[in-house]
Amino acid sequence: MSILVLVLLAFTLGHFLLELLASLLNTRSSKQPLPEGFGDVYSQEEYDRAREYQAARERVSHWESTIDLIVLLVFWFGGWFGWLDDYLRAVIQNDILLGVVYLGLLSLGKRLVGIPFEIWSTFGVEERFGFNRTTPGTFIVDTIKGVVLSLLLTTLLLLVMIGFFNSTGQWGWVWAWLGVSAILVAFMVLAPMLIMPLFNKFTPMPEGELRTRLLAMAEACNFPVGRVEVMDGSRRSTKNNAFMAGFGKTRRIALFDTIVEKSPVGELLGVLAHEIGHWKKGHIPIRMLLTVLNIGFTFFLLSLCLHWKPLFDAFYVSQPGVHTGLLVFGLLYTPLGVLVHLCITWLNRVQEFQADRFAAELTGDAETMISALKRLSVNNLNTLTPHPLYVALHYDHPPLPDRVYALRQLEQSKN
Repeated sequence: MSILVLVLLAFTLGHFLLELLASLLNTRSSKQPLPEGFGDVYSQEEYDRAREYQAARERVSHWESTIDLIVLLVFWFGGWFGWLDDYLRAVIQNDILLGVVYLGLLSLGKRLVGIPFEIWSTFGVEERFGFNRTTPGTFIVDTIKGVVLSLLLTTLLLLVMIGFFNSTGQWGWVWAWLGVSAILVAFMVLAPMLIMPLFNKFTPMPEGELRTRLLAMAEACNFPVGRVEVMDGSRRSTKNNAFMAGFGKTRRIALFDTIVEKSPVGELLGVLAHEIGHWKKGHIPIRMLLTVLNIGFTFFLLSLCLHWKPLFDAFYVSQPGVHTGLLVFGLLYTPLGVLVHLCITWLNRVQEFQADRFAAELTGDAETMISALKRLSVNNLNTLTPHPLYVALHYDHPPLPDRVYALRQLEQSKN
C-alpha cells in the first residue's frame, strides 16, 4: 500500500472520526440543564423530549455515515471504481457520455443506499416524535422526483464540466467554472417557479392583517415583494419554517402553513423581517459569490490533479479522465473542504445575527422577535446547549441562547 493511499485513507477515516466525535460531544452537551430564561417555553418534560429527539436523529446519522464509509472502502479497495470505468470504456466511446454515465451510476447508487435511512428518519424518528405527516405514497413520489431532478441537474453539470475540460486545454477549468456557475445561478432564479411547485403547493396569502402588515413593512424598507404565499408544509411535517427564494419577479416569500397556524401576527412579522434582512444586508449575493469562488478554486485544484497518475493508481483506476478525476479528487480535497465548510458556516452564523438585528430594528420589538425564535425552537424540538465543535461543523444558525443574548444586548443598548 503506497504512502499516498495511506494518506488518503487517513483523510477519509479522519473526517469520519471528526464527525463522530462532534456528534458524541454534542449528545453529551445536550444533557446540560435547561439554560436560564427558557423555562417560560420549555417544561422539563418537553426539554427531555427534545434531547431524546436529538439523540434519535444522531443515531440515524451515525449508521448512515458508517454504511457510507463501508461502501466507499469496499468500492475503493475492491477496485470497483476502476472496474466500472474499464467496463464503460469498452462500450461507450464518447468521453462526455462516458463521464455522465459513470458518475451518474455512482450518484444513483449512493442515493439508493441513502433511501433506507430516509425511511428510518421519516417513518421512524419523525413519526415517533409527532412530526411526520408524509404518507408512503408521498414519500415514494418525492423520492422519484428527487432522483430524476438530481440526475438531470448532474447530467447538465457534467456535460459542461467534462466538455470544457476535454476541449479547451489548460484553461478548461476556467470555462468549466464559468459554465457551472451560470447553471447554478440560473437554477437559483428558476427554482421558485419550476422546482418548488413540484413538491409543494403554494397559495397566495389570504387578505387580512398579516398580509396587510407584511406588505406595509416591505414597502417601508423599500423591499419589492413578488409573491407572498403559504406553503403546505403540513403535508409532510408539523415543523415550522419560513423562507424567501428567487430574484426579482421570481422572488417568493413563503410561510409554512404550520407556522401561520401556531404563531401570532407580531411574531410572524419578526420572522419575515429576518428574511428580508438577509436581502437588505446583501447576504444572498455574498453567499452566491462565495459559492462561485469556491467552485473556481476547486476546479483549479482539480485541473492540477487530472494528470497526476499516482492519484488514479491509488484508486485502482487505470486510465485517467475528467470523470474519474472528479471522483478521486473528492477524497484528496476532504481536509481542505472541511476548512472551507467551517468558514462558510461561521459566516452564515454571523449573517444570522445581522438579520436578527435588522428584524428587531425594523419591527422595533426585540422581545417579540425573541418570542418567535423561542416558539420555533420549541415546536421543532431543538436543544439549547449544542457543543461548539458540532456548531462549527453543522450549524448555519447560531444556537438559540446566543441569538437571544444578542437581541437582549441590542435592547439594552437602546435604554
